[in-house]
Amino acid sequence: MGNVVYRLFITGRGVTGRLEYFFWGLGLMALKFVLDFWIARAWFGESWHLWSYFRILAESWQTSQATRGSWMPLVLLAASIPFALAGVSLTMRRLRDAGWPLWFGAVFFVPGLNLLLFATLCSLPSQRLKPTEEVEINRPPDIVQRLMPESPWGCATLSSALAAGFGLTVVVTSTLGLGTYGSGLFVALPAAQGFLAALLYGARRHRTLKECVGVALASVAVTGFAMLAFAFEGLICLIMAAPIALILAVLGAIAAFFILLVARPSKTLVPAFFAAAGLPSAWIAQEAATVPRPEVFQITTSVDIDAAPLVVWEHVVRFSELPPPTELIFRFGIAYPMRAEIVGTGPGAIRTCHFSTGPFVEPIEIWEEPVLLRFSVTSNPAPMEEWTPYPHVHPPHLEGFMKSQAGQFRLVALPGGGTRLEGTTWYEHGLEPARYWRAWSDWIIHAIHLRVLKHIKQESETPLVKASADISSSTE
Repeated sequence: MGNVVYRLFITGRGVTGRLEYFFWGLGLMALKFVLDFWIARAWFGESWHLWSYFRILAESWQTSQATRGSWMPLVLLAASIPFALAGVSLTMRRLRDAGWPLWFGAVFFVPGLNLLLFATLCSLPSQRLKPTEEVEINRPPDIVQRLMPESPWGCATLSSALAAGFGLTVVVTSTLGLGTYGSGLFVALPAAQGFLAALLYGARRHRTLKECVGVALASVAVTGFAMLAFAFEGLICLIMAAPIALILAVLGAIAAFFILLVARPSKTLVPAFFAAAGLPSAWIAQEAATVPRPEVFQITTSVDIDAAPLVVWEHVVRFSELPPPTELIFRFGIAYPMRAEIVGTGPGAIRTCHFSTGPFVEPIEIWEEPVLLRFSVTSNPAPMEEWTPYPHVHPPHLEGFMKSQAGQFRLVALPGGGTRLEGTTWYEHGLEPARYWRAWSDWIIHAIHLRVLKHIKQESETPLVKASADISSSTE
């Protein structure tokens, strides 16, 4: 194995096909970024981004010199030496395989152009036959061949377990270690996990597409069960994440299936594993370094009430205890409103809306009776109580990842003396991809709105019903 590494990454002897070159290059770039991220964060307390490579000489080292002195760039430079040797060696091998002059290898050290060279070499077909010895050089380690069982069920079980173990490790690092719930976790990881599971399963012999997809889905399911069993997450969050995770795992398995069709596993196994494992790690590290400001979303729900605006207004400002919820979504742990109280009147009054997980504190900003009540939100309770077999599970995303910023009730007078009551919430969440998670959060907030609006409707219309009944009984 040591001789293979020496010849592959140091001497530059022999040739490398475009598929192996792509996977080795992608994996090395991902590993290099993760290493630089860890050095900057753990050793020097600095953030590290993808664009930090382009600013490293111009401005990055000119700030906070009192903190990091001149050691950080030197440490990063020293850490880049083995990656540079490996990159140059692989590039020389790929140039030789593509029939290009070896002097193009100098472009490897030119920022920007080296990425163009990498993309070009990944697309160029081979121009020479590879020597017989290259099969030996690119053969995966014997331990991989010995690891995978001969039986289909045994191979599928081990492939799923290994991919699930990788996924669980990345999940714990991202959520508990870095506090990041981004696209690296919900997009890159399930795709990579499905890819790894299918590639492991097809390492010894040809597998059908159905078999590869089945192993990929099993690995994601095992990861979910492990997170529930080890109290990392609750059932409701796993259900919400399942659709996107399963779809992307299938796509990863399909990619692995076609790679195994066009290339021998002995040539692509190790670099493909390396790239697939490194990509989500680098993605998550980049997201942890940037932490963008979450987008604010607006949701409005309305009901028509058979009562005058003045009557409805009294129940908007404060409403009585709501009955226990009947909606399935609230029975699974999503926080639901119970009652509302207010201290004072007009702008500056403090409204408190009590939810099943705690109170929302809502200072009144606009008080236009009986038309508009607008308030900010200064205190948010947890958005849910996780359903779990354990007494208490409190993952990091329950704190600060979904926050209500403001809300309002607008009353619109309808012909005939009725009122249209509109409830609006402005909120943000720190989950990515935002469009996927917004579909869930919008649905939840609509359900909360409807629970409150229907209660206000019932409370507002009850006096009218009683009055109508009294009039009918008196006329009789």
